Amino acid sequence: MSRRRRRRGSGRSDSSSENRSRNDSQNRGGNPEGAKEAQGQKGNTRHSKANMVVLVDSDPAYVEMESMGIVNYISGFNPMGFTGLSRALNYITNPRNEGRIGLVLLDLEVPSVDGHSVGNIIEALKKGGIPLALVSQQNTAENVELGIKLGAVGFLPKVFTLEIFVRFVKNILRNGFSNSWQCSSCGRLVPVDQTDFLNMGPLKCSDKKCESSEIKEVHFGSSNRN
Repeated sequence: MSRRRRRRGSGRSDSSSENRSRNDSQNRGGNPEGAKEAQGQKGNTRHSKANMVVLVDSDPAYVEMESMGIVNYISGFNPMGFTGLSRALNYITNPRNEGRIGLVLLDLEVPSVDGHSVGNIIEALKKGGIPLALVSQQNTAENVELGIKLGAVGFLPKVFTLEIFVRFVKNILRNGFSNSWQCSSCGRLVPVDQTDFLNMGPLKCSDKKCESSEIKEVHFGSSNRN
């Protein structure tokens, strides 16, 4: 009987000590501090969920290639591709996706459908504070200036390879922008490979009718404008 009493007594003693420690923690304000820490972690979690790259392009082949590039070569991010503006706009403005989208690559040539236009996508991105990168078949000075005016973090003219696309997106995700090189004469963007810098050869305009060697760097992003 004495052993049983000791065991029961020790059990009550452990329980009472736990209760005392909890009361002491509450008296010291332990729970409010824990609540604040949990709230801080919740806020950080929202920011860390920005791991989606939305691809909006009228050409399904480009959407497929870009999606493959993100899955295979850009760790920590997942693609979501659209060939139409309506579904893309619904995804971007869906409250469930708030804080999840880290970048949107928008093709300027996506046709307007059901009253939705490229402008609606751009307006939604501005409202949500989501980074925008432009893609276009029209490699013109006007589109380059448009990208800068809109605060786009980069401009990628078609056609481009998988390697160029991956390097372009990685620059944005790592640095917040991806600068380009522009012909000072005609305003077209000039594809620049790393080997060009290694060989230290003169850069020329990609337009055969121009072939100017006066090339300047174009700074994209609201904090990197000329």
